[in-house]
Amino acid sequence: MANLRLIITALNKASGEINKVKNEIEGVGKSGKTAEKGVKGFGSSLSSIIGTAALVTGAVAAVGLAIREVYEDLKEGAQLEYARTKFDNLAESIGIVSDALLVDLREATRGTVSDAELVAGAANFMALGLADTHDEVVRLTRVAGALGMNMNQLVLTLTNQTTMRF
Repeated sequence: MANLRLIITALNKASGEINKVKNEIEGVGKSGKTAEKGVKGFGSSLSSIIGTAALVTGAVAAVGLAIREVYEDLKEGAQLEYARTKFDNLAESIGIVSDALLVDLREATRGTVSDAELVAGAANFMALGLADTHDEVVRLTRVAGALGMNMNQLVLTLTNQTTMRF
């Protein structure tokens, strides 16, 4: 019986220690669950921040591209306006209204050349003194169209006085 008492006493003392260990293990488990929630929350927050940063970066890039396109469009528009003003003034200097001259140039090329190219080419013909009248501008435009040449090529050929380009 003494042995049984010794075993029961040992178990009673040990059960207190076992309860302490059990409570500590439960505490660790609860802390682990809390930490897991925190890590998952941090991961979600981090992925949300990364997603937002990617969206902001994409938006900034899109705005930059849009600004560049607007700038290029404005630059091109200014160049066209300059060419048109030059064409208008040169047409007036040879005694014709620029709109009437443009209509005749379209007919001379049978509509195969854009208005911008017609305006630039005819302005070059007149500015360089290659054409002093309405008829000469139309004739040179018709020649460029018949040869399938860019009007600038014809201007270069005539100003260099060479026939190799033909």
